[in-house]
Amino acid sequence: KNRLENNLKIFLNKNIFFIRKEEAKKILENNSFIDSYNIVKVFPSKLLVNVKKTEFVGKTILNGKKFYIGKNGKLTEISLVKKEYNLPLVFGNFKVQEFLKLQEILNRNGFNLDEIKKYYYYKINRWDIENNDEVILKLPSKNIEKSLKDYRYLLTTNKIIQSYSIDLRMKNKIIINDGKR
Repeated sequence: KNRLENNLKIFLNKNIFFIRKEEAKKILENNSFIDSYNIVKVFPSKLLVNVKKTEFVGKTILNGKKFYIGKNGKLTEISLVKKEYNLPLVFGNFKVQEFLKLQEILNRNGFNLDEIKKYYYYKINRWDIENNDEVILKLPSKNIEKSLKDYRYLLTTNKIIQSYSIDLRMKNKIIINDGKR
């Protein structure tokens, strides 16, 4: 809040008729904390800015710096955030939108994202997921949703013991391994 107020101070004591919404939008869009916003000129002398803060969904390290990953698709340096969030770690050189897309797929297929401890991204465009029970789920680079549905089906039949590494990378096969990696 303080950072945003400081950024918007340039509009103090300015004539409201000369303030362009585009100027305020530029400042707001450069702020990684913001998910959405609304700007309203209230005549004769107010600029009303309503802001919705983004939700953080993970944390990662890039070039030696730690970042929170926001649902808005932006990275926020952890040092700028006062509160510490217990979020899953995301490893690899991934695109934030791809990570958010993976979370959406997992959510759609009944996975509790709060139970995921780590995400690993590989250059061949595939993910591994480690949950809090240290079970590693190796996802394919294509047809993730079908593989997850097959996995969920096996879970309901109690044919998977939850102390294994589960490999869904091969088409129409699930490989259960007692080794973690």
